[in-house]
Amino acid sequence: MESQVELNRERVRLREKFSAAVPEFMEAETAVLDIAYRDGELSAKFKRLITLGIALRARCVNCIVSQTQGALDAGATKGEILEPCYRTSFATLTAPTLNSGILARGSTASALVRTLVGTSPK
Repeated sequence: MESQVELNRERVRLREKFSAAVPEFMEAETAVLDIAYRDGELSAKFKRLITLGIALRARCVNCIVSQTQGALDAGATKGEILEPCYRTSFATLTAPTLNSGILARGSTASALVRTLVGTSPK
């Protein structure tokens, strides 16, 4: 498995190659990204962390590497970068599993949730 540093180097190299091939397009894209990620109501760091969570959910390796680097560049700490990782994991694995159990009335998860929240089966 490649390291994220190696993946990021390759991503940057390919982006530069693409920029050389279609400079007008890449200049426009860069301008849009600069606007999207500049500080506003939300900080650039917070925007990068949100987008990192989306990238994790999409399982887009290039997006994950790019947003991780962007978050680091915006001043994010290791802990701030790890939080979207486990939050996304919870939202995409644990919560849907639990919700599926709630919908399956006879399931063990359904009984557990009803016990925890104090509801009875209908």
